[in-house]
Amino acid sequence: MVNDAPKAPKPAGLRIALGADEWVAAWVRRQIPGLGPFGPCTTMAIVDGREIIAGVVYNNYHDDCYGRPHAISISLAATHPRWCSRRTLRTIFAYPFSQLGVRRLQATVAKKNRRVRKLLEGVGFVLEGKGREAWPDCGDAMFYSMLRHDADRWLVPPSAATAMAGMIEEASNG
Repeated sequence: MVNDAPKAPKPAGLRIALGADEWVAAWVRRQIPGLGPFGPCTTMAIVDGREIIAGVVYNNYHDDCYGRPHAISISLAATHPRWCSRRTLRTIFAYPFSQLGVRRLQATVAKKNRRVRKLLEGVGFVLEGKGREAWPDCGDAMFYSMLRHDADRWLVPPSAATAMAGMIEEASNG
């Protein structure tokens, strides 16, 4: 017996969409209860087909006392673990460290969110301390950072970065 049923198209795979900062920042805020506005920011959306499965917000950019890029904060929310691939992580870390040239990436997470804390530590963030009653729900917050040299395993040489560019699209194109 021959199966004449049409085959489902193969999934297109994950894409990273840029250029929709206000929309992605609002999406991330909806995923993290109690989080306030980000203010000026740059974002990335990790998209599976037509659905956003993760959003990244970079904000609180600071220069050092000599006017050189120094630090930026990162916030990330996801609805599906599929976003977390080596290729996606390389892209997420390339923006602050390779494109902006910052020395330090900062993340704050609720102390009770052990899963995210484990992820941060697993990708190279270092716990710096605890803020008592610093999370929006008045719980404790944990402060993490990643310095440029901590991110070396995620950063790729420029030639490989060109190959990764096919994964990234401007939001206006897709």
